[in-house]
Amino acid sequence: MKKFAFALMLLALSVGVAGAAETASLLSLKRVSIAAGLSHRWGADRTNQYVTGLYGAYNVTPHLSLTGSVAYLHVSEKLEKQVGIRIRLWRGSAQ
Repeated sequence: MKKFAFALMLLALSVGVAGAAETASLLSLKRVSIAAGLSHRWGADRTNQYVTGLYGAYNVTPHLSLTGSVAYLHVSEKLEKQVGIRIRLWRGSAQ
């Protein structure tokens, strides 16, 4: 329960971090976003897995971001690390 509360606290702190990346210079902190999350996974062998993690992105262009995460799998007690890219395919109306 303490880990769940900690994950919620990190999520609340990360809400205001994202900036206006489209107008910032290429090496600006306004292009960085950080988030915390909690998720549930179902395994192929019918195992349940709870995951808490920290997720980050650096917006290179309005449609391309470099991403990374560190997540803890509670049931199997291991740490997962990932890096990658994200390409935005569609954005809803700005109004």
